[in-house]
Amino acid sequence: MIDEEDQRPTGRDERCSPPRDLIEFYHRWSEYRPFVTRLASRSDLSSSEREVLGWLILLADRIGKHDLQT
Repeated sequence: MIDEEDQRPTGRDERCSPPRDLIEFYHRWSEYRPFVTRLASRSDLSSSEREVLGWLILLADRIGKHDLQT
């Protein structure tokens, strides 16, 4: 559930704490993905906002360990 005032997760989504960095976000993507998918399906977003979130989900799904090597 989302707190409409500040757009932060509430209730059972509280476990989606912010990542410390991009690497942690990558490692926790399976935790964040359902949350982002729910955001992308919100009716109060414009179609272009939903489309951008959809593309970001596809992008994050395609990133692998080899993409994050420096």
